[in-house]
Amino acid sequence: MRRLPSSRPPSRRLACILRPVAVGVAALLLVTGCSSAGDDDSAEVSVDASGFPLTIENCGHTLTFDQPATRIFSNNQEMTETLLSLDLQKQIVATGSWNEKVHPSLAEKNEGIESLERGGVSKEAVLALEPDLIAASWSPYNEGSLGDRAQFDELGIQTYISPTECVGKADTGDSDESERTGLIDVNVFYEEIEDLAKIAGQPSRGPKLVADLKKQVEEARKFDFSGTTAAFWYADEEAPYLAGCCGASGFIAETLNLKNTFDDTRKDWPHVSWEAVAAKNPDVLVIPDLDRDGMKSGDSGADKIKFLESHPVTKHMKAVENKRYVLVRATALTPSIEMITELQAIAEKIASFGYGKK
Repeated sequence: MRRLPSSRPPSRRLACILRPVAVGVAALLLVTGCSSAGDDDSAEVSVDASGFPLTIENCGHTLTFDQPATRIFSNNQEMTETLLSLDLQKQIVATGSWNEKVHPSLAEKNEGIESLERGGVSKEAVLALEPDLIAASWSPYNEGSLGDRAQFDELGIQTYISPTECVGKADTGDSDESERTGLIDVNVFYEEIEDLAKIAGQPSRGPKLVADLKKQVEEARKFDFSGTTAAFWYADEEAPYLAGCCGASGFIAETLNLKNTFDDTRKDWPHVSWEAVAAKNPDVLVIPDLDRDGMKSGDSGADKIKFLESHPVTKHMKAVENKRYVLVRATALTPSIEMITELQAIAEKIASFGYGKK
């Protein structure tokens, strides 16, 4: 591996114009030529620099920002959708990997933002963007594609990882079988939203989005599926990944008072056998209907249902015989905006099978 330079290369950000547009308690700056959407150098975004320099503790790392981040590289879908929900599209210089197509409600905001997914998300490709922040919902460092966080520190590029990856989790790697010490705390995700809004110099947007999400959670809690069992099958026909107790699926189950049939394991997505699933015999099956470029066989909801109804072990399960499938977006089963925004749809689908009360 070639050695990275010891100091950050000259950046186009030096050509950005930061000029005050208001004088008072808040230092409001107008940043010109720093946004990415459509590569429009005339685009402008106002940022609030009154809270800077800003220091944030993040997954054992201290981040220091002298000014708001206006060139953000978002490494994966969950993070991108959080940033878009905060209306930060003008401050996203590019995005990385996608599990599926962007949520329809965010599609317009995502238009014109460069994606590195097709060309490959590498350290060199990210450095070429000259970002001032790399944000990720799961760690792309160490075992991932971007290398050590310390190398970005040396270059003056701050790196943020969703706290849901380190608070209440045994490690900060991206292994599906990493273990959680307890149920994911949605308040940690709310703190992430407020962190990102502050870092981007848009501090008022965080509390506003969090308040809206809290309302959606409270609405979903009006459903009560006590006594109803559910299994959350993400993917893989041979050795299926079923959700353990404590990740996003655990949050969904707890919010709706569902019984997750594999809540006896703390792994996020343990491999299990179909015999084990059939033995649990859940009332309903929650299944991601993956919609992405270059989909593999078995990714879509239709493929998964076809498999379940033809497999000798699964076809006699009560959820399969009665076609009690809850098709969801894959991102809803990961720590993300969608684990909250999709709650109502999940609850309504389960209720349509005659379960629960409201």
